[in-house]
Amino acid sequence: MRIRTRSFVIMISQGLSQLTSLVLTVILVRLVSKQTLGTYRQVILVYTFLAGVISLQLSSSLYYFIPKLGSEQRRTILIQTFLATLAMAAIVAGIMFFGAEIIAQMFNNSDLVPLIRIFALYPFVDRLAILIPAFMISLDRAVRAGLYSLATSVGRVGAVITMFALGFGLSAAVSSVVVIGLITALIGCADMVRLSPAGSWRFDRGLLMEQFQYSWPLLATAIVGVTNLQLDKFLISIFFEPTKYAVYSCGAMELPVISLVTVSVSAAMMPALVTMVEKGRTVDALHTWQEAARKCSLIIFPCFVFFFAFGYDFIVLLYKADYSLANWPFRIYLCSLPLKVAVYATLFRATGQTRAIAIGGVLALVLNAVVSTSLVIIGRKSIVSFIGPALGTVIATWGSWWYLLWQLTRITSVSFSRIMRWKELTLMFLVCAICGVLVVAVPLPALPLIYKLAVRAAVYFVILLVVLLTTGMLKEDEKQLLTFPLKFTRKKLSKLFGNVKT
Repeated sequence: MRIRTRSFVIMISQGLSQLTSLVLTVILVRLVSKQTLGTYRQVILVYTFLAGVISLQLSSSLYYFIPKLGSEQRRTILIQTFLATLAMAAIVAGIMFFGAEIIAQMFNNSDLVPLIRIFALYPFVDRLAILIPAFMISLDRAVRAGLYSLATSVGRVGAVITMFALGFGLSAAVSSVVVIGLITALIGCADMVRLSPAGSWRFDRGLLMEQFQYSWPLLATAIVGVTNLQLDKFLISIFFEPTKYAVYSCGAMELPVISLVTVSVSAAMMPALVTMVEKGRTVDALHTWQEAARKCSLIIFPCFVFFFAFGYDFIVLLYKADYSLANWPFRIYLCSLPLKVAVYATLFRATGQTRAIAIGGVLALVLNAVVSTSLVIIGRKSIVSFIGPALGTVIATWGSWWYLLWQLTRITSVSFSRIMRWKELTLMFLVCAICGVLVVAVPLPALPLIYKLAVRAAVYFVILLVVLLTTGMLKEDEKQLLTFPLKFTRKKLSKLFGNVKT
């Protein structure tokens, strides 16, 4: 499957998965109180943090080893990955179950104790489920990977909404997530075994050590990365009541466009980049990565401009006026979006030089901890305290970005001025920003909020598209990309209905 097609398939599945999570929050703010929402999201916060820091990142290693190794060794790497993943899950589960009271005291929320203990079963199913998409993509089965990712997300969201809609409480909602996750994980793992027909189920000590050697810098990166990403939420949970955390967590989010575009493209490119590097074509791998970053910018930059300009209206539309304060962390988080036209760790992983990723993560964590904690304490529970952790997160992201680019110049032997296509990206950003200013300046009559945002979005993207086409900024293949989703969908539907007729 071509990178473009694979990227599109992963993009659709990841986008729908992220959208289901957003839909869950939008529905929950209308079904439950801020206290209930805050408590539920604190349970998820605890698990997400522990699972991130206590993980060997073996799912990431599959992207590297599955394309590289022959089918005869697939069972070996699979059984090693399964058992190591379950061992890590047991550690996470133990900390959650036995540490529930300590965590509840830290968050000043006694309701967390039984919920965290129920959710202590979830690491066993979720850690296995995370392996499935990586395995499938590595075998060039992007559609199947997308279906598993989507099934996991939709199942989780559907279970929670159903329990609350039927009048059940948090315990039932949390329990349903575990049950649905177990079903998906068992089916996915059985499918992985079925797709590994050759070889024997055994340990290969040399391969295991090689897998751990590849993964440990990613583990270090995950520890500092997850801590960095979740630090702001922990600070809000510690210094503010659950109702404030409910508001903050609704705004402190990345737009689904990150997973929809950049992460999907990165995952799709990974097998090809590994092959290029193996053949000594590192410069070609860099050019492929740069071209992907440019194409991602066609979506990332316009989204940043539009949502930053109309962030308040967007938050109120999603979560109601009661959650309007969430627009502060939302807009601050957006300030890191322009950097995310690419996944900078991709080239490090493709070359097997993952140490720089870990160091960049440590740098980000230090910056985040210093800035966020200082602002929370200085602010004394004012608006400065409320937005301080978000500011710290963004400043940390910028610092890590500069470091990773500098390290990329070292491993590719390319100067900083050429490590990214700065001129193209800057021009694209300026065009997007100017078009955004024009849309903000255009007055609109009094309209319901949803229609107001829809009109502004339509006008903005039409103006931007016209400017890009008339100035010749879009390459020919980028023009084709605009129609690719439609052509791809039409092709698949035609094939489906053709099979049905026969």
